[in-house]
Amino acid sequence: MFPIQRIKKLALLIVVTAIGVAGCTLSDYARLSISQSITKPEWENASHVTQVPFKLIDHKILIPISVNGSKPLDFVLDTGSPVTVVVESHTTKNLELNPKGNISVGGLGDDGDSTAGFLHNSTIKVGELSIGDKSLIHIPLTSLPFFDDLDEVFFDGIVGYDLLDNFVLKIDYDSSIITLYERKRFDQSEYVSNGWFSVPLEIAGAVPYIQSDIQLSEDTAPIKLTLHLDTGANGAIALAPRAHEEIRFPSTYYSSTSQGLSGSLKNRNGLVTKTRLGDVEFTNLLGSFSDSAITDQHKHQGAIGNELFSKFNVVFDYQGKQMLLKKNHRFELPIEPDRSGLGLLTHKKGYIVKRINDDSSAAKSSLTKGDIITSFDGTPATPENIETLRLALSSKQESLDLCWLNQTEEKCDSFLLEDRMKLHDE
Repeated sequence: MFPIQRIKKLALLIVVTAIGVAGCTLSDYARLSISQSITKPEWENASHVTQVPFKLIDHKILIPISVNGSKPLDFVLDTGSPVTVVVESHTTKNLELNPKGNISVGGLGDDGDSTAGFLHNSTIKVGELSIGDKSLIHIPLTSLPFFDDLDEVFFDGIVGYDLLDNFVLKIDYDSSIITLYERKRFDQSEYVSNGWFSVPLEIAGAVPYIQSDIQLSEDTAPIKLTLHLDTGANGAIALAPRAHEEIRFPSTYYSSTSQGLSGSLKNRNGLVTKTRLGDVEFTNLLGSFSDSAITDQHKHQGAIGNELFSKFNVVFDYQGKQMLLKKNHRFELPIEPDRSGLGLLTHKKGYIVKRINDDSSAAKSSLTKGDIITSFDGTPATPENIETLRLALSSKQESLDLCWLNQTEEKCDSFLLEDRMKLHDE
């Protein structure tokens, strides 16, 4: 039991990121109330600042975090999640976790809710920072429909707002370093120039939002939209036509399917003429359009994902209600339409084919769902290389050489690429 004077009832909107198997997805939501201990963080240094390295795997920021004295685990840094989550993985399965309770976690898709439990009285350690008496959410493999077995689970948990909101968070993609500052130790004067600019933040339901001017096509005027900031989501930008009367599905697009906690999501992927993020304007940015990603209680009209965030070094100042941005070395990396039709996810043995979209080169190839790609153009299919493969699958090259495992043998063949973006008369 927590001491009564240290308990605060929090109504939390739980967001568990939907892993976008085939492009950008928004996040999954379920509403519940939990008792959350209010504790002071414990610092192992006098500066009250800590830094940890991160890995960028398939546009997911993985940072080392210990739970209850465990060895460092790989947690996704997810600004779209109000709570911190432990998922069942090869590593966490071997920990002595004892989740309590049974809660419903509903979300994107149409196949019903998933279930999860609580890990009360937990201690989290990030670098030289420890936070105790935390209540975490535990989600078993059976409630993660985007994974079919543990060999596909490439992270151990998700870091959410309940851990981040008392600190200033800096994500430096140039050096692959995460910095957490006690807020009074954060010196904003270092960010008033030298390429940095500020964007106002809104915090609602324990997730951050910004206002952004979006021009959907050349013949329409810009509209101001509220966008959810989600470093845990794939893709650059996702928009929901049902959430705003001026958002229209694009007439030129290609279709894809991704997976949410409650089933499959159908997306139309098209170009957004202009997208403004603070001082920077993007032209013809690839966006995902889906009404499955928004429910009636949501007050936003879309989301910005980590494929766009990763073009900037970012500072999230939750208490100061601002985000600071500066272009980094990834800024010029292209965000191009997929030309393969493959829905891929990292796997212990390579990249598993989770989906093959109709009317695509993948549908015409000898690849089948469940095959595991082991190399591409002679490059090994490691988690660190999946972004390189995705760039190749959206490039203008005519083909690439793939090797893969099916149920009986290893195969190698040339995989043809073709444009999927087409005008639809609807």
